Amino acid sequence: MKITGLLLAGGHSRRMGQDKRLLFFLGRPLIQRAFEAAQAISDEVWVLITHPEDERILAPLLNGNFLVDEHAGSGPLGALAGALPHVQSDYVLLLAIDYPLVTGPFLQKMKSALETQVTLPDAFVPLWQGIPQVTCAFYRRSLKRELKEAFLKGERSLRRWVLSLRSGRVHWLHEEAWRLWGYPEAFLNINTTQDYERLRQWIGSPFEN
Repeated sequence: MKITGLLLAGGHSRRMGQDKRLLFFLGRPLIQRAFEAAQAISDEVWVLITHPEDERILAPLLNGNFLVDEHAGSGPLGALAGALPHVQSDYVLLLAIDYPLVTGPFLQKMKSALETQVTLPDAFVPLWQGIPQVTCAFYRRSLKRELKEAFLKGERSLRRWVLSLRSGRVHWLHEEAWRLWGYPEAFLNINTTQDYERLRQWIGSPFEN
């Protein structure tokens, strides 16, 4: 199964108050950690950015391809809708950069769980505390037309769109399943300075390089 990584790297980090892509976590910037995690399972990784200037900022950290989000400011659904036509693989991994505890080995287990499905789903989405983690999920390339149509009709919520898919098209990776892999808080994310401090305390390790 061929997979393309789509790294969401165009956010404005308004709630954080600084560019969280460059925040250090356990010795490396968040964006570099996410990129390396995606690389572990992807044949190639595309970094989705808002402005061409982002490539100049991020290229020294990443050995990947950059793609300007043609629907910048429209959230993950718009980013995915714009990127899917450029993809040639069976699936894409859509990954936000603010899941610092999502690692390459964790994604390898997710990929293995996808590959063992008797009927391959259109979307393969983990759940955490009952909430679909749609920005750390697999999506079939064949969704590109359907997703584009939803975007053109005004849909902007990827979570709502995924929940609207009929039964059987989405495989939900339940929390009790992925916790058995040894990653108890995989989907803790960083959106604010308070999140960053809580995660630092939870890890009990310095974040700085």
